[in-house]
Amino acid sequence: MTDIPELLAQSLEDRSIEAAVLCLKGCGTSIINDPAVMRMAGPFITGADCTVPDEEAISVVGDDNVMDPETAKVDNVEGLCVAYDSGVHRAAATTGSIKEAQMMRDMFGSDLLIIGVFDWTFFSPLRMQNLSHILVKRS
Repeated sequence: MTDIPELLAQSLEDRSIEAAVLCLKGCGTSIINDPAVMRMAGPFITGADCTVPDEEAISVVGDDNVMDPETAKVDNVEGLCVAYDSGVHRAAATTGSIKEAQMMRDMFGSDLLIIGVFDWTFFSPLRMQNLSHILVKRS
């Protein structure tokens, strides 16, 4: 996972994106707009659809960046809605779900950078091809 946080941190630094919406182990959905915090969050990135609150992880990422520190709720679509409602126009998001990736693409269009965080072991070639059409919006 070392490349994802650096890619997102660089994108935040050069203002290619204004926020990254991620599922972080121990934090749940988190909205990060600081490159330094993004780099520290790297080890916690997960494609899981649930997690439990972890005080250490939350303290690294910061309470104000965690959508729901009490429950560590995972809902990156809701996180994107919160980010866009707060004025973000260019965002990136991680997901571990093809269904969620498609929902993100349908709701936020091709301006959204979607990064899939998947266990590729159980993916057939056809399923990977279908996923590539969702993650990479083609005109």
